Order: sequence, then C-alpha cells, then structure tokens
Amino acid sequence: MGCALVRPLIFDSHTNLENIRAMAHKELDKFIDLLAPLLEKKATPTLQEMSAHFMQTRSVLLGGIMKTLTEEVTSQYREETHADCPHCGKRVQRKRFDPKHVSTLNGEFDLKRGYFYCKSCEKGFHPMDEALDLAREVHQYDMQEKMALFAAAMPYDRACELFTQATGLTPGKHFGHDNINRIGELTALETVIPDK
Repeated sequence: MGCALVRPLIFDSHTNLENIRAMAHKELDKFIDLLAPLLEKKATPTLQEMSAHFMQTRSVLLGGIMKTLTEEVTSQYREETHADCPHCGKRVQRKRFDPKHVSTLNGEFDLKRGYFYCKSCEKGFHPMDEALDLAREVHQYDMQEKMALFAAAMPYDRACELFTQATGLTPGKHFGHDNINRIGELTALETVIPDK
C-alpha cells in the first residue's frame, strides 16, 4: 500500500470529544459493574486484591475507550464509498466492509473497515488499515513490541508468564514464537554483528 494517497485523519475536537466522553461513560459503567464480586466479599478487599482485580479487568474499560476513539477518528473512512488506489491512483468503489479483530496493550475490540478493489492493479486494500498503521495480525505493534522484549530475553513459557503479569493480557500459544521468528527473518547477520 502506498502512503502518498492516505488522507490525514480529520478531528473536530469539540464534537468528537463529546461523543468520546459519552461512550467512555458507558464503558466506565461496564467496568464498575465488574467491581461487584470484589465488593461483595465479607472482608474488606486489600489494596493488593483491588490492584489485581484492576489488572484483570482494566482492558474492558480501556479497550472500550480505544474502540470509541478509533471509531471517532476514522469515521470518514467508514463513510467513504470511493477511494484512490494506492498503487495506480485510480478512483475505485467500495466493495464491502471487512471485520478486523484488534488486540492492543489497552484491550481488544472489533473494527469494520471498507474494502476496495482495483481491477486495473488486481489488488485490494483497506484505507483505514494504512491510516491507523494496523498490523496484519490481530496483535498490534504495541503488543508485538512488548512481547518481543520478553521473548528475546528468556524461554517462551516464562516470557508469557511475565508478559501476563506485567500487562494483565494473555498472549496466544504461538504469538511470541511467531513474533520472534518474524524479527529473525528481517534481521541479517550483518545487522546483529557489525563490520570492523
């Protein structure tokens, strides 16, 4: 995909902040509902118990807010019926909407992105993916970077344990292996061991 044809995200701060505020309040209500088991205990919850509970449930709040923010700043992409092909510049019509499940350090959510196909180039594209710099994989670059730090320094099972403790998120069984393998494929020996 070519970066030259990506339109800048337009953000009307007053209108969008009010929409984001309203949606964030709904997400906060969901998060507060998750506090019920902690507060129903007979004994007063300790600070450590409250902190652990927040680690386990914060992605509900943050993921919901991330989804809302993402939808607000990309509304122009959901509404567009035509886009310029990033390869040849030809104007093409939207074919459909494709779902994408996204996993970030702040939580998971689903996006709907317009899919366009250029018959001249015989290539399809999602303008929203490039605008947001979405990774092809479910786990986005923030997750990949953090997991790579853990997986490069220790055995994979231990890296998964520490990643989960540090982030409150659980990586898939092959996420760290696949991530490290991709990095290894991109790294030549000359990159790792520089010339004299």
